[in-house]
Formats: sequence, structure tokens, C-alpha cells
Amino acid sequence: MSHTTITLRQYTGCYIREDRSERVVIVLDKNTLKLCYLHAITGAIASTSILSPDAATLRAMKDATGGAELHTTWRKKPHQKVSFDIGGGEVHGFETSEQKYKRIEAGEDRFSQLPVEVRQMIWKYALTTGHGTIGMFRQENGNVVICGGRSWDQKTPVNRIFEVCKAFKIEHMFMELFYNHLYLDFTGSNVLMKVLRACKPVLKETKRQVTFMTKWQKYDAPPQLLYDLLEHGKENPNGTINIVVWNWNFRRMKPDDIRDFIQFSCDLRYAIRGGDNGDKARWSLVAKMWRGGKELADVDVPNVRFFPARKVEGNDEDVMSEGEWNKVKAACGVKAFKDYLRGYDPFSKSDALDKLVVDVKDYHNNGI
Repeated sequence: MSHTTITLRQYTGCYIREDRSERVVIVLDKNTLKLCYLHAITGAIASTSILSPDAATLRAMKDATGGAELHTTWRKKPHQKVSFDIGGGEVHGFETSEQKYKRIEAGEDRFSQLPVEVRQMIWKYALTTGHGTIGMFRQENGNVVICGGRSWDQKTPVNRIFEVCKAFKIEHMFMELFYNHLYLDFTGSNVLMKVLRACKPVLKETKRQVTFMTKWQKYDAPPQLLYDLLEHGKENPNGTINIVVWNWNFRRMKPDDIRDFIQFSCDLRYAIRGGDNGDKARWSLVAKMWRGGKELADVDVPNVRFFPARKVEGNDEDVMSEGEWNKVKAACGVKAFKDYLRGYDPFSKSDALDKLVVDVKDYHNNGI
């Protein structure tokens, strides 16, 4: 008995073994049905058998919609019978001498049956970038997307799981922030707090790190965004926020630049962390600008750190040589700088300079 293409197509589809250890597909190649076994890991076709009707045990039933004949018994080899489970004019599964297989309907969600721990391993693999960093970049249409990828792609979102797995919209949402270090410059400042607030209920107490490269000037009052970030840091102690101040750097390593760097460092630390080093006449001015009228307890948030701007080439930040650190000592050893040095050691200028350099190295690398 011959079969029409329409009839044969009703056998095609995906099937899974009852113990879920094996998946197979039945495909139609012209007018021939083929049973394909899939590799458990790669999903590639591992082996293929041709199905043919079993004339000796043929049994037919009429399909309710079109009268097409469906046959329960086929063979994949002369002595290997394949019995199909047919009901209501539809194929629900099949059975061989060894195993039973159930049809997987189109759109049926099998992924949800995996343990959540396994799914989290899959999210981690899919969302972790090769260099462990992601960025927020403004697109031509004005939208800012979280991207980066293994080639630091500035257009393609890192997290595209929702496009292929809508059922897990909440489970994997913002998980790229958990698995990677988020870097962004001032172009993303308008949406930074929106992203941090949106991911809070999803990531909850998970550790994550954000570095925000601002365009804030040293001696200008910072915007409201600073106090929003400080408040967010208080509410989320497991998150780390690194704030890079735009023109706080050693620049050309000239003595005046070095002293200005040290002076602002002391002033900022007093404004944000408190302390008693430096020129008290300057403290009140910087503290007024950077505290924004708030109390020290409101701005002294340990997991929000302030960093000098540093040159970055590729994925490597610049590292100062010992010769450059000696220039720092020479620039700070002048009489006009004695008030700062006394805060490190009131009796020995040499020891004070050594301690100052150790201190500067620490916040140059680890922030204030």
C-alpha cells in the first residue's frame, strides 16, 4: 500500500525516550521515512534507519479530518518492529522492542524540566564573556544596551536568551551583570540607575561589580547621580561600585600635576571617608562640593570606591614604574607640601614621603 506525502508527514517530528536519556526525530526524505538518533551532547544525527510498512501486521484507521491511512506497525530492519501509538488520527509516540518514545509537540517546553541548578550552569556558560567584562553602549537610535561579548561587540546584547527561550524571562534576566564586570562611560549615565534598580529584585544579594567612568571634574560639584549610587551601595552591600573621576590623574607627571593629584586625593578622602591629613583650609570647600550638604555617614559607603582615571590599552591598565613613584616623592618633598607630610610622619620627612607613596599606591590601585 502506498502512502501520500500528507499521510507520511504525520509521523514526522521529535520524540524522546521515556527515561529522557535519548532523543530521536522522524523525517521525511522525499517519500521515505527515516528514523534519526541524535547525539546526547551535540544534538547531531548519530545514526539513521529507514522505516518501511510491515505488510504482515498492517492495521489501518481512518483519520477524522481527511481519511488518510495511518499504520501502527513499521519496521526499521527486517526483524526490528516499530509500533506507533495512534489515536484520534494522530501519532502520539512509538515503541521498539527495547524502548518507548513519546512525541514532543511543537512548542513544548522540555527545558523547564531540567533542575534549576543545571539551568543556571547553562546561563553562566551563555552569558560569561571571554574577558569577564561587559559594557553599556549608546546605539544610533539612542538606546543603551548591555553588550560586550567575546569580541567586545558594542552593538549585540550579551543576553539574548529571551529571544529563544521566552519562558525564562525572569530566571536569566540581568544575569550577565552577575557573571561579568560591567564597565560604562558617561554616555550611559542616564540609564545606569535604571539598570541597577531594575536588576535589584532579580539579582537580590548576589555579588556584582560596576565601574563607572565619569566625566566629573575634580573641583566641580558632582551630579545627583553620585548620591543615588551611594544610596544604592548602602542598600546592596554585596555589589561593588567603582567611580572613576575624569581628570583626577597624574597626566604628564609634572611636579604641579603630581601635587594637585595628591592634594585632591587627601581632600576627597576627607570629604568621603573623614580623616585629618592635608590642608584644612581646602577640606571645607571640597567636602561641601562632594558631600552635597549630607553628613559623613551618608556618603561613607565602603562598597562605593573612588578611583583616579587611568590609561587603558586593550584589557591592560597602565602600571607606574618605580622611577615614576620617585618623581612623586620629589614633587611632594617641597616646603609648601609640609602640611600634608606631617599627617604621615611629623618627625621624619623621608619616612613621611615613603608612607605617602604607599598610601597613594593603595588608592591609585584600590580606590578611596
